[in-house]
This record gives sequence, C-alpha cells and structure tokens, in this order.
Amino acid sequence: MDAAQLVARLIGTPPDRMSDLEVIIGPVSMSFDSADLENMGSLWRPRPQDGDERDFTPLIRRLYVGYDFDMDHDDASRPRDVGLLECSMYLYGRPDAAEAVLAAAFGAPRYIEGEHGSRAEYGSFYIRSSSEDAFTLEWHRYRPRWAIPVPDAAARTRWLEGLRDRIAVARTVDEIEAYCRPGAQSLGVSVRGTMNTGLNRYAEFTFPHDDTRGFSLGFEPPVGAQHFAEVFGWMPAVGQSPDAHMSMWYIWRRGEAWYPISGALQHWELRAELNGWPGGVRVGEHGPSPLITLGDQNEVLGLTIEPRFR
Repeated sequence: MDAAQLVARLIGTPPDRMSDLEVIIGPVSMSFDSADLENMGSLWRPRPQDGDERDFTPLIRRLYVGYDFDMDHDDASRPRDVGLLECSMYLYGRPDAAEAVLAAAFGAPRYIEGEHGSRAEYGSFYIRSSSEDAFTLEWHRYRPRWAIPVPDAAARTRWLEGLRDRIAVARTVDEIEAYCRPGAQSLGVSVRGTMNTGLNRYAEFTFPHDDTRGFSLGFEPPVGAQHFAEVFGWMPAVGQSPDAHMSMWYIWRRGEAWYPISGALQHWELRAELNGWPGGVRVGEHGPSPLITLGDQNEVLGLTIEPRFR
C-alpha cells in the first residue's frame, strides 16, 4: 500500500475508533499504563522515549492521535477501544497523488494559511506538503479552530448588538429566531434552535400564553468573552460553574447571584457558555463554585436563552 492508497482507505472508512484506524495502518498498541503517558487523551508513534530517528512504519514517519477522554468519569487505566477526535500522519509519498484522491472525493479544496505553511482542506481531511515525496495528512472529527473562517469583526459586533436588543423586547422565542435566521451563518453563528417546545410548568411567566420555551445559538469561531460581556452590558463579569466537576462555566454579572435576565417580561435567563475555566482572579464563591473574573483567552462558545425558573 502506498500513501495515496492509504488516503483512499481513510476516506472510505474515516477512523471513528482506534480499532478502525488500526485496520488501515496496522497495530498502534496503545498502552493503558499511566507510566507510558498515553492513556489520558493522546499518543504519539514512535513513542517520545523511542527517539526521533525511528519511523513508525515504512510508510508513516510519525503518527499523532487525539481521542475522547473524560477525566472526571473515565478510568484511564481501563483498556478500551477509544473514540478518536483527530489523527495526524507524516507520510512518505507524493502529495499530488494524495490530493488527487482527496479531490475526487471532496472536490476542490479550500486553502488555509498558517504559521507552518498552507493546508488544503478537503472535508474533514487536511493536507500539507513537506516535499515532493512527503506530506502531512490530518483528520478531525470536529473542524479545528484554525480551519474555521473568521467573520468580519465589526459586522459580528453589530449583529450581537442587534441580538441583545431583540432579546430585550421579545416576548416569544419566535421573535428571536426571526432575527437570528437571516445572515447568521455568514457571521459564524449556528442556530441550534428551540427547546422545551411544550409548556414548562416550572418556568416563571406572567400569563399562561407567555413563551416558556428556550433557544440556543453556537458561535464558530467563538466570541471573546470580555467583548461579549461588554456588548450585553454585563461588565464587570465573572465566570461561574453549576457543574460539580466544574467542567462547564457561564458568565454572570459580578455582584449578582444568578444568570443575566432579559426579555420583555424579564422572563428569560441568558447562559453564555465559556470555553473553560475563567482566566482571571478569584473574587468570591457561589455554593461550591468559585467566582472568577474573565481572562483575555476566555471565549463564548454559545448562548442559551432559557425561561426563568421558580
């Protein structure tokens, strides 16, 4: 099997699990021994301790695999067929032959410029030439951050300001959705849609006919958290986690004891999800969760508009 044939097999059966990958490239022999440092989300072949002068196989110079691992719930030492998130291979072979296979499956590529040169994007595969007889091939279950087109910053800010104003006067989710649908995709906004389609008897409402549904948006790429909080008038802002493991964090106004509230009847709470632990300083506690100011690297992954609960 040459490099182009390997690419064709990966396209035909994208590697959902480690066992799928091993059927195509041969044994990876993942270790679940903590001493080998490859049982908590990623591994390399050859192993780092083997030195850099060895090839993994005659075809694959180097292999990197990132896989799904939940440190709060998964037992790292338990042998299992891990679910893959990404893999990268440095291959010996002609990049033009591999790209011909990719183009036949996905059509013309989109080129992405980066600090290490240009990548060609074909569906969930990315290829970067190193020479006439070597290249790097990557596969990602989810589109990596560097591959997401960056929308116009000023246009996105204007859209967020309009969203803020619409939420503030809307009585129903339909009014918010009508604002979001046109033009959202071009600004990196995915409309996830309406939730709680029936009457939620635990939600606060003024009249029985008031809307007790929820609505959710995603941002790709994410929006800077401090900028988002400034647009929505939430500064000074902190991050707070309702999760016992503190794996999910949301924005609160500092000094308030709940999510920001909005809507024509003040009947919605706004949950802006952060990309991880807040990067600022600890300024208090709410229950078991610390309250931490936002850092420069914090971003908002999505916004959920939910009915207030009694």
